[in-house]
Amino acid sequence: MATWKPIVAGVDGSPQAAGAAALAWRIAGTAGTDCYFVHGAHPLLHASAVADFMTDANLLVERQVESARARVVTALRDALPPVARDRVEVRLGRAAAVVVRAAHERNAGLIVLGGKHHSAFGRWMGGSTAQHVVRTTDIPLLGTGTAPGRSTRILVAADLSYAAGRTFEEAGRRTRRVGAWAAGAHEAEAATGFGEVAK
Repeated sequence: MATWKPIVAGVDGSPQAAGAAALAWRIAGTAGTDCYFVHGAHPLLHASAVADFMTDANLLVERQVESARARVVTALRDALPPVARDRVEVRLGRAAAVVVRAAHERNAGLIVLGGKHHSAFGRWMGGSTAQHVVRTTDIPLLGTGTAPGRSTRILVAADLSYAAGRTFEEAGRRTRRVGAWAAGAHEAEAATGFGEVAK
């Protein structure tokens, strides 16, 4: 049986991220692989912008990272054991970019993110981290539900492209290992204005 590559979970201070982190840790334990947790913090100010009036511009950045890490670790207190919380890493940058970079550096075989509901305006303003991750890496992504418990089902979203076959193969391999089952879904957009085009 093939061994699993490491798992990287994107985390923040939300309950959804805590649930995703717990699931990632459980899958890693079942699969016998490493699990890492990463948080992307938006920089308040870049060190170069405050260098003229701050003796140690990097101090501001260090304190921001420490504060963000403390907040995230506290939010994960009930979801992860101490040994797992010690692996939380905070990097400055957009969450999606930070998660993808960490996953590539760790040679990850799976990225896990907590699912959140975004309004149309929210998606327009900043978008979904999961959506950005899917568009910028070929590493499989597992998005958890808004209140994940012990997952027994995995929904595989696929289109009619060449990538669908690999997607279902990966899903089947992973679900068997963690005792879950997978179902496939494909969304087809309705043809709007078709009558006008036909005329």
